Amino acid sequence: MNVTVRRLEPGDESVARAVARGFKDAEISDAYSGMFLANSSNYLIVAEAAGKLAGFLLAYRLDRIDRPTGQLFVYEVAVDPSHRQQGIGTALMQFTRSAVEHEGMMEAFTLTSGNNAPAIALYSGTGAELEDDTCMLFVYPGESA
Repeated sequence: MNVTVRRLEPGDESVARAVARGFKDAEISDAYSGMFLANSSNYLIVAEAAGKLAGFLLAYRLDRIDRPTGQLFVYEVAVDPSHRQQGIGTALMQFTRSAVEHEGMMEAFTLTSGNNAPAIALYSGTGAELEDDTCMLFVYPGESA
């Protein structure tokens, strides 16, 4: 299977809208998707197979106060059910790792639940190292939650 992986940029608003619609069941406007893609800290990376969306990865660059090299927080990875177990998630992670290296960031990192076996297999299988298995997540809900 021929898979193309790329980071979306301004001009790819229709693809960003397709990601939101197809993977998040959300409708977003051209204006919002354009604003999102214009923010260089946002990484919306897609995998396309035979001209169709097969998966996406959403990450955010985090700049640090203590060093000039940032980190990339991988917030979400999703693969269409019809494309699972075909290397799409691996291709998305490899693209992301290359971007981190190319842009001189110190690392990419992500979080997952201890019972999310597919995510654990993806991250372990693409070279991630388990740094802490006791992490706790606290959330401050906003008014729109």
